[in-house]
Amino acid sequence: DDFFFFFDDKRQLTKWRERIAAFLLGLRLHLNDGKSRVRQVKEGVEFLGFVVLPAQLRLNQTSVRRQRRRLRLLRHSYADGSMTLPAINSSLRAWNAHAATGTTWQLRLEVARRAVFTRAPLEQSNTLPV
Repeated sequence: DDFFFFFDDKRQLTKWRERIAAFLLGLRLHLNDGKSRVRQVKEGVEFLGFVVLPAQLRLNQTSVRRQRRRLRLLRHSYADGSMTLPAINSSLRAWNAHAATGTTWQLRLEVARRAVFTRAPLEQSNTLPV
């Protein structure tokens, strides 16, 4: 249900957008006005949790926040004994594989640095240790 058009002429892109909107209206569908707009490629396009830029593929902020929250929950689950290291390892590997698609080396290093798991009770802070 997501699609992109790339073209050098902004007026032509605007015409295509209008025609697509009219077509969808006939199907009782509509474009998302907040996401559907003509923009320059250098602004980046959000797609599948990434921001696609001409020379970079970065994780969007929602995905980064979600992973930080998930890491905190994993740490607490391990500390209280409700989760095992193999299960945590599996979760972290899956996220790392997804993130590795983009230009995320520094972010993945930060997550790995914060991924310290102990069975001792953890602080109830909303922040992760540095």
